[in-house]
Amino acid sequence: MKRFTIKPIGRHELSSAQRFAESGMHFSRYTGTGPALHLYGRDVIYEALLESTETHAVYDGEKLVGYLFARFEGDTKIKLPRWFSLYHRLFTAVMNLSGMGEADKAYDEANAQMIQKLAYQPDGEITLFAVDPEYAGHGIGTLLLDSLAAKHKGKQIYLYTDDSCSYQFYEHRGFALTGKQKIELSGTPMEGQLTCMLFTKTL
Repeated sequence: MKRFTIKPIGRHELSSAQRFAESGMHFSRYTGTGPALHLYGRDVIYEALLESTETHAVYDGEKLVGYLFARFEGDTKIKLPRWFSLYHRLFTAVMNLSGMGEADKAYDEANAQMIQKLAYQPDGEITLFAVDPEYAGHGIGTLLLDSLAAKHKGKQIYLYTDDSCSYQFYEHRGFALTGKQKIELSGTPMEGQLTCMLFTKTL
């Protein structure tokens, strides 16, 4: 049985974090492969960190094997270099000018509509959650959720995902599916419908 440790993610580990997200969340459906995928993956990591107030990361020795970013109302956002924000703004502008940002816009609009329909205001959001594919089945995701719950017991959280990801993981760990909305992915490698999902849970 491997011994794991949990601590905030190191900034030098963000390239590994990006790789886990690209694989587990299938970013290639928006960008295809190659440089565009790499640039998109970096933007997802930066955007999530810019919105987050804390990070939880699982290490096998010195190796990052999974992480969770989250934000909670009233907590201070993580202090980051200014170029994180600059990169995100520039990348978003380029995507919008090229027309490649339409899928992201549709996704974001669907998420906003689902959260508005909730009858209550959650205390926090899981902004990004990914595990090294090589460590699937080792309980890394459960360790991360337990770490979050230990710090925020009794608080209500939510997260967005979709039916191209392993959303069943959340169902098996006590999350409730509280919103669903279909969107059309046009102008991307993955044409057709995608179902956006909103999950909630009391920690």
